[in-house]
Amino acid sequence: MFDRNSDYALNKKDPDAIVCKSATGIHIRLTRADFSSAEEFEKWKRWSDENYHAIEKADHRHSNRTISLEGLAELSFAVLSAETKVMDQYDQEERSRLCRLLAEGLDACLTAPQRRRLWLRYWQASGESIKTSVRTKTRLEQLTESGFYTGGSIAYGYRLDKRGRTNKRNKEVFDLAIDEDAAKIIQLIFQKYVNEGYGAQRLSRYLEEKKIRKPNGKNFPNTSINRIIKNPIYTGVIRNGDAQSAFIPELQIIDQETFDRAQKIMSDRTTHHAETPLNLKGQSLLVGNIFCGHCKNRLTLTTGGRNRVRKDGRIYHDVRARYQCHYNVRHPGECDGQSGYGVKKLDGIIDRIVRYQLSKISAASGEDIVAKQNQKAIELAKARHHLATMQLAEKQRELVDCQNEGIKVIRGQSKFDMEFLNELVSKAKAEVAELEAAVEAAKEELDIHLVNADIERKEYEKIKTWADLYDNCNFAAKKMIISQFIKSVYVYRDYTLEIEFNVSFEEFRTMATECQDQGINEQPLVYITA
Repeated sequence: MFDRNSDYALNKKDPDAIVCKSATGIHIRLTRADFSSAEEFEKWKRWSDENYHAIEKADHRHSNRTISLEGLAELSFAVLSAETKVMDQYDQEERSRLCRLLAEGLDACLTAPQRRRLWLRYWQASGESIKTSVRTKTRLEQLTESGFYTGGSIAYGYRLDKRGRTNKRNKEVFDLAIDEDAAKIIQLIFQKYVNEGYGAQRLSRYLEEKKIRKPNGKNFPNTSINRIIKNPIYTGVIRNGDAQSAFIPELQIIDQETFDRAQKIMSDRTTHHAETPLNLKGQSLLVGNIFCGHCKNRLTLTTGGRNRVRKDGRIYHDVRARYQCHYNVRHPGECDGQSGYGVKKLDGIIDRIVRYQLSKISAASGEDIVAKQNQKAIELAKARHHLATMQLAEKQRELVDCQNEGIKVIRGQSKFDMEFLNELVSKAKAEVAELEAAVEAAKEELDIHLVNADIERKEYEKIKTWADLYDNCNFAAKKMIISQFIKSVYVYRDYTLEIEFNVSFEEFRTMATECQDQGINEQPLVYITA
């Protein structure tokens, strides 16, 4: 916040004097009369304004960015004793008395010009201190961009290692190296987070159950897990403030794709995006992506149960989960669908559909799918590029002919008028420029379609990996695959489904199913239409 009583504000507000603070803390004014000429006064006035402003900005940066919240918290809860308060007040008064004595002694010994020179030397030293700070920061950023460790805390998974690198003082310095044992834990954290849907709190409990602790013997709190997941150093990139190094293979623990997926999952969970499940501990395959087909509102998971008696006389509590249309329950008569759908039954249908769809995609040729998806678009882009290239070549030949005819006019060998030829040349140049832009646009369009083909090829490989994993993975991993594979499920009466898959391939994007019930304890028959 701007301080109207700061040195910078007082000096800026007084255009006819240089306002400065004396050793006693009192503001004094150096007017034009205190200088040998008006030019000298203006020179030092500008210089003082700039230095005051630089110090003001440095103070703001310090207060805004570098104050320790932990220190503030400790100060806010600290209660000083009466003796401490009295001693602090006495020390402050004693320092003030010594400052006054020093100021009075200097004031008696120095003349007015000497006092001005002392003040100017003080501001010169202050400005040089700021410049030194900037130079130090710039050098640290240069070292970071070169891939060198510049000090500070070491990310978990790494250790310091001496490799013979020395600084300007010929002193050997440290470099970062991977700690193989800790790197395995980092890989485990990312694997659980990305592939099995673990959250930070659940990972913290999981590591504690497995007796995996930090080198100091303490457990991993959820805040440390979040910092690990967000730290780009595990991809082989050192970051220090705004500075960032190039990719360093020797420091990579996690591949870039896995890291990006972790960031996407964290972002989606933070913003409560419907496509990513926020909780993977429940025993339902669908979370956040299941809707009522009649009112289009989201279905929520509810549980209920009752006590039952076994044949041997024992009583047990039978808990059943169901997907409930909350809108139907709260607004009776406005939704003509069912109020709820059994989790076991609906999840069984979804599981069979996912297996069917994954096997269908896996059985198809990846190259054929990608080619079919992009063939028309690529052929059209190639045709546009070819046509624009031919038109450009023809117009360029026309321009060359006009220029050659102009040479003949100069030599007196042509019947055309020079002014007429100049108009033709200008028009041809404008058309050439337009066609060059059209060729470039057509080439960019073709490149985009080719890049999309590569992206879809990678997407197919990812889906094929899901198909290989789905049959043998645990329930949490299945839930994570389904959350990424299925975009939305709309449920109608009698368990008729409309499913939209989160894939780019048109022939696998949507599906409709009909269910014929075979009884309470039997799996329903599912009829699938793409």
